[in-house]
Amino acid sequence: MGLIGRQQSTGAFAKLDDISTLFDGSKKTFNLTLGGEAFYASNPFTVLVSVGGVILEPNNGYTIIENQITFTSAPALISSLAVLL
Repeated sequence: MGLIGRQQSTGAFAKLDDISTLFDGSKKTFNLTLGGEAFYASNPFTVLVSVGGVILEPNNGYTIIENQITFTSAPALISSLAVLL
């Protein structure tokens, strides 16, 4: 039986540059980069975002527009971040 819904992405996965050093407990919007270059997600719903080990859901935990991610609530100063596509 085939997949129902969106087709799976093909190709290799990449880890975006770490922005957790920019977390200050109040700022919510950050630029996304990959290898120091601006990263534009072709489909923001295929991006996996983890803050402090907790995976966030698109629209509920964050939104991605152009090359910026905006979190629903500001990440804590001590949080770690992993963004995979």
